[in-house]
Amino acid sequence: MSRNSLVLIALLLAGCDKMTVGNRTERSGEPRVASANVTEQNVSEAPEGEGSPMAWRVVNGAAFYGAADQPPVFALRCERGSQSIVFERAGGGTAMNLSAEGGSASLGTRDAGNGRVQARTSMNDGVLDAMARPQSQVIVSGGAEALTVPGGVAIRRVVDFCRTPPEPHLPAPDATSAPANVAAPAPAPSVTPPPG
Repeated sequence: MSRNSLVLIALLLAGCDKMTVGNRTERSGEPRVASANVTEQNVSEAPEGEGSPMAWRVVNGAAFYGAADQPPVFALRCERGSQSIVFERAGGGTAMNLSAEGGSASLGTRDAGNGRVQARTSMNDGVLDAMARPQSQVIVSGGAEALTVPGGVAIRRVVDFCRTPPEPHLPAPDATSAPANVAAPAPAPSVTPPPG
């Protein structure tokens, strides 16, 4: 076989489908064709059977855990007047058991209406700090089913809000009295109508 024939065969073989594996190139035979599945489903909507994702929302000393378009499954709020935290969850039961990162509490409940119960604990309860630790998982039980909710930042914000005394309200400055070190404005000249 001539040298030109060998070059021609090498060029033809070089045009075949190749697949790189690691640092080597191997011949793969038949070319692979991948096709995308075309669907009529709107990808901006949640899949059937799945709602909005669960997340924390914190507003003015209260935190709510649940889907954005539903009532929260678990909530807590600060009551500064009584130096306590009020918990609320969906469901019933006569006790609300909270446990997180080695801390736990079993609290009596009261009916809050609409299929919800509330429980209260003092600001000194160690379970609050356990629930507020980063990466903690809070288990809320005592009702028909136990809930597992993420602890951490949202709970820490409510606890810190409740433990920090509110800013004292200063009276608004009186607009009619001038500060002591500022001269009073000169009286306005009187305007008398011209005679006649």
